[in-house]
Amino acid sequence: MKRQCLVVVLLTGVLLLSLAACGGPEEKRAKFFERAKGFYEKGDWTKARLEVKNALQIDPKFAEGYELLGQIEQKEGNLRGAFEAFSRAAELHPELNAVQIELGRLLLMSGAAARALEKAQAVLSRDARHPDGLLLKAAVHLVKKDPEGAAAVLEPLLAEKGAKPEGYLLLSSAYLQGRHTGKAEKILQDGIAAHPGFVQLHLAQAKLFAETLRPGQAEAALQKVAALEPNQPLHKFNLAGFMWEQGRQSAAIDLNASVVAADPPNEGTREAAARFYVAKKQ
Repeated sequence: MKRQCLVVVLLTGVLLLSLAACGGPEEKRAKFFERAKGFYEKGDWTKARLEVKNALQIDPKFAEGYELLGQIEQKEGNLRGAFEAFSRAAELHPELNAVQIELGRLLLMSGAAARALEKAQAVLSRDARHPDGLLLKAAVHLVKKDPEGAAAVLEPLLAEKGAKPEGYLLLSSAYLQGRHTGKAEKILQDGIAAHPGFVQLHLAQAKLFAETLRPGQAEAALQKVAALEPNQPLHKFNLAGFMWEQGRQSAAIDLNASVVAADPPNEGTREAAARFYVAKKQ
C-alpha cells in the first residue's frame, strides 16, 4: 500500500512538473505573439500570420494580436482583412491609438472622410498633440479640399522638434492645393533636409520641378530616388519615362535594358519594361 501511494505521489509530481514546463495559456499566447512579431520584422508575413492566429486561438480577446494581424494584412495588400482585424482590436481596446489611426487611414482611402475624422478626433481627445492624430486630421482637410484647414493643423506640428516626414509631405500638398508653389517648394526642401532618406519627399519634389518646367532638377530628384532604393525597379522605370518625355529615348531604352539585365529571371521586371514600351508605342 505504501509503495502504491509513493508511485501516485511520484506520478503526480511528474505531471505537475510537465504542466509547469509547458506553461499556462497566457505564457503560450505570449510565445506565439513574440514569434509572430519576429517573423513580421523579418518580412515573413505567412509565418507571422500563422503565429498570431495561434495566439488568438488561445485568447480570442487579445486586442494586440488583432492589431498585429491588421498590420500583416496591410503588408499583403488585403485592406478588407486589415480593416476587420483593426476593427476587432478597437472593439476590444478602444484606447489603442495606433489602431484608431490605422482605421482612420483605411476609411479615408475608401472615401469615408467623416468617419476618418471621427477616428482622428477620438485619438486627439486623449492626446491633443498626438502626431499621427494630427496628420490624419490634416489629411481629411486635404481630401475635403480645405488646404487652409490642413495648414492650420500642420504648421504648428512641424514647428515641433522631431516632426515626421509625412507632415512635410502633407503640408506641401496643402500649399500646392492653395496655389502657394513657393511655400510648397520650401517645405519640401526643409523636409528633405530633416529626412534625407524619405523617398516620397524626393518624389514630390520631382513632381513639383516637372510641373514648374525645371526638367533638369526633376531628373536629379528622380535619380536621387533611384539611388535611395536601388532594388526598386519602378523608380528606374519612372526615371526612364521622364527621360523619354524629354526627348532622350536612347538613354531611356538603355536604362530600361539595364534594369532587366540586372535581374533576368524576374518576370515582374520584364512585364514592367514591356508595359513601358507599349506606353511609348514601341
